Amino acid sequence: MSDGSIHVVFAEEDTLFRLMEMGLKRKLTPEGEKTLRYFFGSEFSTSLEALTTMADRLGLPAVIDTTVCENEPKLDHILPTADFVVVEASTLSTDRVKACAPKTRLIQQFGRAYRNIDVATARALNIPVANLTRLSSQSSADHVTALILALARNLLAAHHAVTARRDPTQSGTFAKDPPRNKFNWAGNSRLPYSGAQHRRIHRARREFRLRCPPDARSRCACSLLQTNASEPSRRESIWWNFLRPAR
Repeated sequence: MSDGSIHVVFAEEDTLFRLMEMGLKRKLTPEGEKTLRYFFGSEFSTSLEALTTMADRLGLPAVIDTTVCENEPKLDHILPTADFVVVEASTLSTDRVKACAPKTRLIQQFGRAYRNIDVATARALNIPVANLTRLSSQSSADHVTALILALARNLLAAHHAVTARRDPTQSGTFAKDPPRNKFNWAGNSRLPYSGAQHRRIHRARREFRLRCPPDARSRCACSLLQTNASEPSRRESIWWNFLRPAR
């Protein structure tokens, strides 16, 4: 580490941290090159130029040393030398925050949530902690895909059909079991073809005026997502999912 330089510590290995490292160092690194090729393909000269000139455009110090911690022992060893710590998922416990004092000027959480940082200890040691509100186009794409699937399965119409017939004076009863038991993936994996449950589902379909083909086994699949086993009435059986294959 250079004398008098600023030392930025990235608490874990991450592709975006490798890009930040190149921006601070103002040069291409082997790990950064892999990241650029991953994001931009073989032709990344424009992106590299924008990245390596960013520090000068922002007026950052000329010499900035960086360390990306590939493992926990390295993080523990390097924290006392950090001027700035950038963290996303790693835990900065009480001992780690204490190790940052008195040198560290800022702990930057790369994301909104900061439950992984002992903020109380940092406050007591006068170490500022900042978080970052950021958006992800990839997460947005996942959300859009989920909405498309919901529309394809007619979930909104099924939901409205149920809620429109629910007694507004009574609140729904929701299961308190763990998710695996609540949805009972293993026990009801063949729910459409299992005796009393199968008949109960089709009675509900008729009650909600949803057409049930005669050959139900081959032409439709009905799955009960959530219900109160002790009282299978319309008020207690809140969510039903009716799936019909394309003709």
